[in-house]
Amino acid sequence: MASASVTIADLRQLLAARFPEKTEKPAGLVPTGVRAIDEALGGGLPAGRLTELVAAAPGCGGQLVLAQLLATTRAARQRVALIDGADAFAPEAVSPDTLRHLVWVRCRTLDQTLGVADLLVRDGNYAAVVLDLCGCPERALRRTPATLWHRLHRAAESGGAVLVKAPRPLVPAVPWRLVLAKPLGPAAHRRPQQTLADRIVVEVARGHAEAAGSDSICPVIARPRHSGGAVAIQPLDWSRGTEFAEVLDCFRRRSASYGGQVVVPPGGAPRNDKPGQRDAAEQLAG
Repeated sequence: MASASVTIADLRQLLAARFPEKTEKPAGLVPTGVRAIDEALGGGLPAGRLTELVAAAPGCGGQLVLAQLLATTRAARQRVALIDGADAFAPEAVSPDTLRHLVWVRCRTLDQTLGVADLLVRDGNYAAVVLDLCGCPERALRRTPATLWHRLHRAAESGGAVLVKAPRPLVPAVPWRLVLAKPLGPAAHRRPQQTLADRIVVEVARGHAEAAGSDSICPVIARPRHSGGAVAIQPLDWSRGTEFAEVLDCFRRRSASYGGQVVVPPGGAPRNDKPGQRDAAEQLAG
C-alpha cells in the first residue's frame, strides 16, 4: 500500500507523469437525466465550463440531480468525480451499478475540498466533476475569494463539465446557475426516481463566462413537462473508505481506469456510519 503521507501535490505530480500530453477536451454536453435542466441548457452540462446548482430549499431534489447524472454517465460509460465537501453523499440511495464509474472524494474541510477540485477539474479524463459544497460551514463559504473561482473557471476549460452544488449562489460570473427552489413534496419518497426527476422545477440564470469579477445574470424560468466511462477497477466496498494514498495505484494501472473508488484526503478517516439515515427515496429528494 502507498505511504499514508502522500499528498495532493504527489498526486498532481503523478498525473503529470502519467498523462504528459494535455488530454483532448471533451466536446459538447453532458446530459444530466433531469428534463428541466437538459432542456434549459440545450442538452446537458456544457463541457469546459462551470455550472452552479443551488439547492435553495430542503427536499428540492439536489441529491436527485446527482443520482440522475450518475445514471446517465454510467450508461454512456463516462467517468465522474464527486468531491464531497461535507461527506454527505449517500451511495445506498442509488443503484450499485451506477457507482462503478465514480471516484468519490470524501473531504472534511473546505480548504481540502477546493484543493482537490483544483486538481481534478484539470484532469480531462472525467466527463463531469461535481463539487458538492452543501453542508460546508457557511462562514468558510463566505470567505472563499473570488480569485479562487476565477482559477477554477480557467482550469475547467481543459476538462469536462464542472457542476458546483451549493446551498446558495457562490460562484461569480458563472455561465449557468440552476436554482432548485421548490420542494418535491411530502410524498416524493414514494415515487420512482425518474418520475421525481421529471417533477423537478429549476430556475435557470444565464451569466457571462468572461465577465470576471461580476455576476451579471438574466433570469430564465424552465419548468418540467408533466406528461405523465470506463470499466471499474473493482466492485466498491462501501463499508470502508480508501486511504487517499491508494488512489495512486489507480493511476499506475495501464488502463488508467480508476472508477469505483473512494478517496479520503489526509486529515482523518471519514464517517463510515451516518446515524439517522433516511430511506433511499427520501435521500434522493433532499
